[in-house]
Amino acid sequence: MVRAVPDAERERRLHVVGAPQARVDAVQRLEPDNGLALLPTLKRAIDAKDAAGIDTVLARIAAAPRYDDHVVDHTLALLDVAARYPESVARPPFVDGRKVSDDDLAFVSALSDARAGGVTVYGLGEVCDAVKQTEADLRRFAACADIGRRLSREAATIGLRLSGFHVLRKSAQYDEADAAAEHEMQWRIAQSMRLVGEGGPRVMSEGKQAWLAQTDDFAALKTLLERHGISASPPAGWQPAAQEDGE
Repeated sequence: MVRAVPDAERERRLHVVGAPQARVDAVQRLEPDNGLALLPTLKRAIDAKDAAGIDTVLARIAAAPRYDDHVVDHTLALLDVAARYPESVARPPFVDGRKVSDDDLAFVSALSDARAGGVTVYGLGEVCDAVKQTEADLRRFAACADIGRRLSREAATIGLRLSGFHVLRKSAQYDEADAAAEHEMQWRIAQSMRLVGEGGPRVMSEGKQAWLAQTDDFAALKTLLERHGISASPPAGWQPAAQEDGE
């Protein structure tokens, strides 16, 4: 199982993850370098219809050294809880009739719960919408492009990477390099899902080990695919299933 998390560190993780509005200022003091900690401030500027305030916060987010939604921390904290209290993991222990180990079940449960409680990138799509924000300073969309590209390339979770591509589209900054990066992500997701469908619990366990070694969704998918002799990049001509079907 995962190493035990020291009590002080576990408390810090659970304090930061899913912080309610009353703790927003405390979270920003804890993590002044985390751009995602500024999202509640962005929401306040949006609610106040403060265009200058929105642009200021976007510039700060774009300049932040890192973007961390704490899904990784949350997952590790939940795994620590599961190790201490195994009865807290309540999920059907089978996949297509195949037995899933307690450790793998705890991991899937922890990661799913952490993702469900992750940061909502609220507001970015709205304020970065080049079609609707016709009165906005053009510098806003440059900041939106920086945020979108960094989310789509650097985020540790697939959800945040998808949010990054969404922001790029909304801000009319989505280009061929972005399309190629998103295409590669779609390939990794599709192939990993196929592997899990074919291998069930065995592949789930391999995916868990890859994720725990990388603590990064995108890198873990690469490790899993390469373990099975599959390129992490799509072959020429490949399209996601919906596009193959013309949808």
